[in-house]
Amino acid sequence: SHGPSFPGGPAAWLKFLQRILQSPEDIEPGKRVEVLIRFWVDIDGSVSKAEIIKSGGNVFDKEVLRVLRTVITAQFSRKTA
Repeated sequence: SHGPSFPGGPAAWLKFLQRILQSPEDIEPGKRVEVLIRFWVDIDGSVSKAEIIKSGGNVFDKEVLRVLRTVITAQFSRKTA
């Protein structure tokens, strides 16, 4: 048996993030900001214990946490082998 994973795998997870993340209005076009976050995906697919490992600044950190809260609504599923 495998643990929970995002439906469609890592590529689908990145596509989801690109679609849902919102950049602040005042960001320079093409500017790249990195936020590193650690979180748990529980056996039921829920997301918990989110923490910022590398900050991209307060506005970006808040946006990443906002998006993660949307994932809590069971975007992850349990796969069995």
